[in-house]
Amino acid sequence: VPYVWDSCFITQYGTKEMFEWVAPEKWQFMDFVMMDPNISFQKCSFYSLLLIEAFSKQFPEWRGKVHIINGDRLQISSNALNIFLPSLSMYKNNRIVLYPRKKIHDILKEHRSACFITHQWNNDYNYMTLELLYCNYPILHNSEGWSEYGYYYSIDKWQKAIQTMYNAVKNHTDNLNIYKTHAANLIWKHSVHNPLIQERWKKII
Repeated sequence: VPYVWDSCFITQYGTKEMFEWVAPEKWQFMDFVMMDPNISFQKCSFYSLLLIEAFSKQFPEWRGKVHIINGDRLQISSNALNIFLPSLSMYKNNRIVLYPRKKIHDILKEHRSACFITHQWNNDYNYMTLELLYCNYPILHNSEGWSEYGYYYSIDKWQKAIQTMYNAVKNHTDNLNIYKTHAANLIWKHSVHNPLIQERWKKII
């Protein structure tokens, strides 16, 4: 069936302006936020954390933090808590913060100037990505079906992924007008108001 999304997922909690991205004073202190469930390998923080760790070493002038929503799932995993996280220099330097599950509108209010990153296997389409695009947040994602939108990266091209991360953090303000246009095109592609979507649903129903 056609994939659909509508801005009511955000605007039911307030106006768009309440949640829109705000440029940080200095890109070097922009934080990263992850919201993957961390329940299974399909949507987890493992590769995202490795990518940010590599990014922090290549660009040591970046001094932001990493906020992991659903990070409490990592705390109950002995491998993550005792082996993986302690192996990261950012964790050792208290630059990784773990949180329990939170609602999207609360997360956006708390991290108005953040860059988001997500990683998935076999879950190409994600409402969260569209919500972040709608509110102009830089979002790094590895959804091949949406590779033309947002900041797409592939773990098969690690160095390019680091450069994409750098572009998202340092140049998002400059990229914003093009970014908004791309976001609007993708959102319309999946809009419940799109006649093509409505027609396909009518045939199915």
